[in-house]
Amino acid sequence: MAGGKVIEPSVVKSILELIRATRIKLKDKKIAILANSDVLIQPLKYLLEKKKAQVIVRKAGDYFQDATENADIVIAAYGRPQFLKARMIKEEAVIIDVGITRTEDEKTVGDVDFEDVKEKAGFISPVPGGVGPLTVAFLLENTCLSSEYFK
Repeated sequence: MAGGKVIEPSVVKSILELIRATRIKLKDKKIAILANSDVLIQPLKYLLEKKKAQVIVRKAGDYFQDATENADIVIAAYGRPQFLKARMIKEEAVIIDVGITRTEDEKTVGDVDFEDVKEKAGFISPVPGGVGPLTVAFLLENTCLSSEYFK
């Protein structure tokens, strides 16, 4: 909180913006968040539940496929390259890939197996080029907001 104003974390803003771009109404939607960081999970879960979404969180080591198979939206931020496969999601699900890993052969990949999932998903964010650039833009926006709040 800055000067009585709340500044949403940049990554959270990025995820919400990608979801907003799909024009899906969040009310009563089932959303699976696959992540390990409470810094990401807590504000994201709060903001999604505020919009009346049904949020399920799974952390590394948890069984997650029950959550992803029924989710309208899956947010993958485990940090495990290409672990999410088409068989693990429901038809036409929105997939937001937050993960980014550089493989041994210098290829940049996300947590979602893009080639496997792209035909089944209704929307899938690319890696690179999805959450990352938006996060940088929202980081700059948050910096500007902070400078205004602290004048």
